[in-house]
Amino acid sequence: MYPIVARCPVCQGEMTVTHLRCRACDTELIGAFQVSRLGSLSPAQMAFVELLLKHRANVGKVAEEMGVSHPTARGRLDEIARALGYETEVVEAIGPERRREILAQVADGTLSAEDAARQLRG
Repeated sequence: MYPIVARCPVCQGEMTVTHLRCRACDTELIGAFQVSRLGSLSPAQMAFVELLLKHRANVGKVAEEMGVSHPTARGRLDEIARALGYETEVVEAIGPERRREILAQVADGTLSAEDAARQLRG
């Protein structure tokens, strides 16, 4: 069987499934059926989602299996989230100097561990 394509290969318009058949009893349904949002992902995106499930959402292990860096895998995950209609937060990395400042504030008692953890996560 061929996978369902969600976009027309000619004009990139949205494809509609119009015919369903049961392979066991030959029951047929004819109508207009919506493709799921997951069905709209490219084969490469679906492969990433499958790896993500295989590794129980551990992006680091997905990156390792794919042979890419963690930031690259994270970027692909963000791309998939956007393709499914979800907005993704852009989290800026904290530099080493800012990290030292935050840890110094915790050490001298001017910043709580909880607030420091939030700041270190971005």
